Amino acid sequence: RSTSVAHLAGAMGIPSWLLLNEPFDPRWEQGDGASRWYPNTRMLRKPAIQDWSGIIQTIRKEIAARSLVNVAASHERHS
Repeated sequence: RSTSVAHLAGAMGIPSWLLLNEPFDPRWEQGDGASRWYPNTRMLRKPAIQDWSGIIQTIRKEIAARSLVNVAASHERHS
């Protein structure tokens, strides 16, 4: 249940998705969406017991919507 990687990614400003198992986790805000502490972290909660498929589909769509040009440009700046 550790979310240390999510905290690290958030602190570094790395876009990430946090899949939360519980309807309420005191370490994270309620609801889905961006964290007020880590604006690049998208929090997603399962709607029902063992129902991860909807969350995975959402993440797939969001990743597919990202521009590959921006990713390539970022890699060029850091090379």
